[in-house]
Amino acid sequence: MNLAKSFQKVETTEYLEDGQQIRYELDEEEIEHAKQWAKRRHNSYASGETRDEDWGDSLASMERGVAVELVLALIYEECEFDTYVGADGDDGSDGQLEIDGSIEKFDVKSSTANQREVPFDVELLVARHHVDERDVPPVLVSAYVAEDLSEVRIRGWIRTLDFLEEADVKDAYAGDHQNYALSVDELEPMPKPTGEFDEDEKEPKVIWYD
Repeated sequence: MNLAKSFQKVETTEYLEDGQQIRYELDEEEIEHAKQWAKRRHNSYASGETRDEDWGDSLASMERGVAVELVLALIYEECEFDTYVGADGDDGSDGQLEIDGSIEKFDVKSSTANQREVPFDVELLVARHHVDERDVPPVLVSAYVAEDLSEVRIRGWIRTLDFLEEADVKDAYAGDHQNYALSVDELEPMPKPTGEFDEDEKEPKVIWYD
């Protein structure tokens, strides 16, 4: 896998159409890369080396998050994959995207719930205590990740302040906390990929949300 790709900067942010998503299929090498970095991060939390949050036994969740970060870094010029693992954790962001002509930090929230496979509305969920206890990046991104990490779909984005105004507060499906919850139908379409891929490389696909 070649993470050093050639990119072309866009001067004005261009977006997908309403109802479109970005779909990327990870190959075995990319999946293994995501798993290895997730394991490093998870071990750092589990051992107490990284102290800014207690993730507990959440390796699978961390693998999904890393898979999305990897895909975003592959398809957007301004988004760099974070390889830092240390005692102070990170600043709470998962990368940067060009939004409305400005570079904005974002936090990505992923799930394995695919709208066409579940009898309920898929929502962007953010734990209420996370918002209360830390600085949340100005942009939130929602993604679907297959259980085996073979597929990532970037659903859309929303500014954090808009999300907090529009979201409902609901009890979590698991655990004793509450979440801010907003249907993914309310998200803004993602910026168009800014990566320039070689002819022999995989390209992300733009698909209609289903």
